[in-house]
Amino acid sequence: MILGMPSVPAIAAAATGWDPARIFQGATLSDSNKLATGETGDDYSHVRGAMEITGLRYFSGVVGGDAGWASIGIATDGSNPVDDPLDYLGLGTSDIGAWAGDGVYTGGSRIHAVTATAWEFAVRASSRRVWIRQSGGGWLGGGNPATDTTPTATLTGTGILRACCTVARATSTARLHNAAETTGTPPAGFTVGL
Repeated sequence: MILGMPSVPAIAAAATGWDPARIFQGATLSDSNKLATGETGDDYSHVRGAMEITGLRYFSGVVGGDAGWASIGIATDGSNPVDDPLDYLGLGTSDIGAWAGDGVYTGGSRIHAVTATAWEFAVRASSRRVWIRQSGGGWLGGGNPATDTTPTATLTGTGILRACCTVARATSTARLHNAAETTGTPPAGFTVGL
């Protein structure tokens, strides 16, 4: 501090990864909060991302474990999935989940049968439009996030959007990539990472 000049507070780095304060039903976090692992048993555990999805965002992640027991996607704060062992990502219309070896779900229905484990997401937060593709593939539904055409889904609701995962069983995992780890080529105009 220079005499007579006020000190400038340090600016904290933006939080990335899964949020330890937003764990529902006992998942555990590791690897700087980028990896969520399910608990023993078949109940679903859920974790929200640390950072709110705003503007035009592009991110990726990987799910592992038995088919149908781990997912990664997007959910609205305060809505499904929450603290209920029977809720899962993709059960509601304000959330969407890409499941390991099973497909993409929203509104309780599988809207695309894809057996991938590595996923990429483009989100237009203001319109709640979401595009999903398996890593290295085309956007599900044939749309283009750069031109805002044919999203994989449009989420209902008005709340804050965050990355989210559902994991069950101790062998199920969901890894949320940081900006440096994000895979694929982002659509024009989209910011990489969460």
